[in-house]
Amino acid sequence: NYQGIREGTMKNKLILLIILLTCICVLNNFCIKHRYEPQSYFSKKEVYNIKKVAIIPSEREKDYIIDKLSAYIGSRATFEIVESSFVRKKLDELNLKYSDIINSQIGNQITDMFGIDGIIIISYKWKEITFSRRSISLSAKLIELETGLILWHAEKSIEADSFNLIPAEDNLCKYIASTLYVIK
Repeated sequence: NYQGIREGTMKNKLILLIILLTCICVLNNFCIKHRYEPQSYFSKKEVYNIKKVAIIPSEREKDYIIDKLSAYIGSRATFEIVESSFVRKKLDELNLKYSDIINSQIGNQITDMFGIDGIIIISYKWKEITFSRRSISLSAKLIELETGLILWHAEKSIEADSFNLIPAEDNLCKYIASTLYVIK
């Protein structure tokens, strides 16, 4: 009789283990699937209001990151992109910073000067993990200047060898741009 109880307990433990492993596999598959899929938070209709944008950094980002992202986004979107060096030059002439574009009082004058309806703010960060490995992240968001609404936001972080940062940064820019709907 003791043997029968012991076998029943073993069967219950085995069934519980199988159920637990199945749940872990399902959750893991869900997390992996949703972690890497590009996501877009705006509708095509909302973005049609945007005709011209400036891509600006949240801080002093690397120029080539802005240029790469501009090229990839420009190939996917219907709006025009103002050349980042032109924006920087004009702001320097006026002794202004990128953050002044968002300031409502000064921002209206600047947006009229460039004829832009929206801005894409990018943020690039990196952190050294080991001597030869870094974690790099890139985020971007499109803001409609008239309403202040965020029409699109995307971000991604990856690890890369210090010797292969340029291809890794290129892949980040491609990924961020891929989250835009193809709306041409």
